[in-house]
Amino acid sequence: MECDTVITVMTRRLWVVLAALATAALAQPPIPDTPAGRAMSKWFEAFNSGDKEKILAFMRVHEPDRVEHIDETLGFRKQTGGFTLVSIKRSEPREIEAIVKEKAGPNTALMTLTVNGDDPPVIDSLGLRVIEEGGTAAAKPERMSEADALAGLAKEAAARAEKDAFAGTYAVARGGKVLAQGAFGLASREKKTAASIDTQYRIGSMNKMFT
Repeated sequence: MECDTVITVMTRRLWVVLAALATAALAQPPIPDTPAGRAMSKWFEAFNSGDKEKILAFMRVHEPDRVEHIDETLGFRKQTGGFTLVSIKRSEPREIEAIVKEKAGPNTALMTLTVNGDDPPVIDSLGLRVIEEGGTAAAKPERMSEADALAGLAKEAAARAEKDAFAGTYAVARGGKVLAQGAFGLASREKKTAASIDTQYRIGSMNKMFT
């Protein structure tokens, strides 16, 4: 069966989550009570909420020049899933550097935030630079067993499908043997056709990602 609508299968995100499933909860380090630290703390609270109104409220006070870029910020939030603070690298009254990790991805980044003013502190610049794909030594999860990894993949795929955040199929194979597979969501929203392992997707040039 061929689907009538092109469905982007976010395979990377499903694999990425396996690392998150095995990561022990890390105690978030305290953020310094400085103008820069307070701005960073409020940024984490707003950005990680994923709530448009909360992020806009933060921007109006602390990033007024970026209010018009709210859609871009929401897209970045959806892509990363928010950030976990790993450590504070450097702290000054108006500048702070921290190591942060994506919640929905493998990347660890250096976050640099500078502010002017005290009440409220207004963000001059906020930058994120990936420093290591797959996480730092402090944030890397323990290796999962094959059974746990496959179970985690199935559980996450089902959870995302239930939230309408994933529609498609996955298969895990080794040496020509299929270890696990699943199908979730709709292949065609128009016809209300459920996806199946045999659903064919028109993926165009997406295969270039694997070359």
